[in-house]
Amino acid sequence: MSFVGIDVSKKELVLFHWESNTSWKAAQNPQGWAEVLARLQELLVVRVALEATGSYERGIADLLARAGTHVMRLNPRMARDLAKGMGYLAKTDRVDAKALAEIASIRPKHPRWEPPTQADDELRHLVEWRLDLVETCTQEKNRLQITASKFVASALTQLIKQLDKAIDKVEKEVKARVKAKRELQLDADLLESEKGIGWITAISLLVLLPEIGSATRGQISLLAGLAPLADDSGDRKGKRHIRGGRKTARTALYMATMSATTHNPEIHAFYHRLKDVKGKEPKVAMTAAMRKMLVRLNAKLRDAREERRRENLPKAA
Repeated sequence: MSFVGIDVSKKELVLFHWESNTSWKAAQNPQGWAEVLARLQELLVVRVALEATGSYERGIADLLARAGTHVMRLNPRMARDLAKGMGYLAKTDRVDAKALAEIASIRPKHPRWEPPTQADDELRHLVEWRLDLVETCTQEKNRLQITASKFVASALTQLIKQLDKAIDKVEKEVKARVKAKRELQLDADLLESEKGIGWITAISLLVLLPEIGSATRGQISLLAGLAPLADDSGDRKGKRHIRGGRKTARTALYMATMSATTHNPEIHAFYHRLKDVKGKEPKVAMTAAMRKMLVRLNAKLRDAREERRRENLPKAA
């Protein structure tokens, strides 16, 4: 068996072959990716590890995965922590590629990267772009409230109108694409039935957190970065903290949970019990409420999908 690590940057790929202890570079473009695929096939490489940067690694990762290679897309923080644990304290492109190659050699059960379809990828980009537009619009509205300049106020008012129009246009496009996907529409309708969850939040969670409905409660909390992580040693019980996870999915869930603390009886009672009775800080109580909301949605979707599956089974003669 043969393993390779790939350090990805904007302009080039640095590859390290674990068995031969050799490295080489390739261009970060379709021609370079094709050359990499051909060489890895010659070396009989079965598993490749690279970091998930969000965009730069997708071209080579998708090509290799579709060719049948077991591609491991690792969270950069996890990859770096694993590398340090294995003694890779220096940081260069070659060292990073070597560390990734060793990780590939020792983690056979790491999930394979499954490239999304072009339609799914475009929908994800639309949802992420909408979140960026909403964040920018909120920032400019806050700026408008504190500015003392009439010129700035006028310019901000025009900008906010343009941003609102752009958000509305993106939402219409998202809704149209979701309607063309029956299963996604059914899932979105189900999540929207939960008080506090609007249609755009439902779609955002399904797109940004596609594991929802199939993961366990612990797994889905970790993926969203909402699981409190222990920090204990001996008799010391450290304070739990959340870290990592998908910020975009967490952002989509935050506003929905804010609404749910008012309109959803169960989330309302849970949030105020933590904050008002147990004396938890509002931020801690809100995080716990977000986690509870996500776990509820995960279970609700899992049960609905199972019910749909049973209804679609062929009837016994």
